[in-house]
Amino acid sequence: MRSLTDFLADLPGVMPRNARKLILDGSLLSQAERADIHSRDRSFLDLVLEVGPDAAAAILATYREGRL
Repeated sequence: MRSLTDFLADLPGVMPRNARKLILDGSLLSQAERADIHSRDRSFLDLVLEVGPDAAAAILATYREGRL
């Protein structure tokens, strides 16, 4: 799995920080799609969110629709 930030950084024209906020706080993804974004502790202070396949497909769909 890839981190959410790395996944978003690979999408042309997307600002990862803004897109991350839209995805996590907004209504771009359904609750079930957001549930496929999992946290992984890298260290005590560093929390990483990983994108599962369902969430990745939903993010790509919103990107292609121009909503990201």
